Amino acid sequence: MRPDAATILETFRVRGLRKGGMIHPAESGDAIVWEAGLVRDESVRQVIARLTDNGYLIERNAAFELTQMGDQHLYPASDLKHGARVCGLGMWSL
Repeated sequence: MRPDAATILETFRVRGLRKGGMIHPAESGDAIVWEAGLVRDESVRQVIARLTDNGYLIERNAAFELTQMGDQHLYPASDLKHGARVCGLGMWSL
């Protein structure tokens, strides 16, 4: 993944957002620079288009939403600190 695309996705991790979390595009800090109500750089517009086309983000009316694929990219399974352990307890009788 290109560094500029990773920077845009990183805005979700910084805020602790997971799948379904949304960020208004203007609140993405230095990842997306705005000018006169539009994304200033054409290269950033192309990166946003690639992130949405490849399923990392969904472009909503007023926000970008992180998808399952974007979540998996930001939080790989090896980063999990808590997990469930399943133990067999036998049969319960009522």
